[in-house]
Amino acid sequence: MEIDRKTILIIQARLTSKRFPHKVLKKIGNEIILDKIYHNVSKAKKVNQVVVSIPNNSKNIDLKNYLRKKNFKYFCGSENDVLKRFFFDRKKIQSRHYCKNHG
Repeated sequence: MEIDRKTILIIQARLTSKRFPHKVLKKIGNEIILDKIYHNVSKAKKVNQVVVSIPNNSKNIDLKNYLRKKNFKYFCGSENDVLKRFFFDRKKIQSRHYCKNHG
C-alpha cells in the first residue's frame, strides 16, 4: 500500500524586520513581494499546499489582514522562535485542525 504524501511549503513572513520593516508587503514593480513568492512556489509541481507562517502579535495585524483578504492559508505562532512556529504549524497541518484562514 502506497502512502499518500503531500508536500506542504511553509513561507515565513513578518512585518517587524529591523533593516526593512514591512518588506513582505512592499511592491516590486506592480506586485506585492509576498504575492509573488506565494504564487511562484504554488506553481511547483511537487507542492500540494502553501501556508504562510506569521508571528502571533499585534505588530503583524496588517499582515494577518492582508492574508485574509488574499484568501491565503496561514498560521500564527511564536515571534521569537521560528523553529517552534514551524513545528507547531506542521502539527496543525498534519492533524488537519485548520481551515483556509486559520489565525
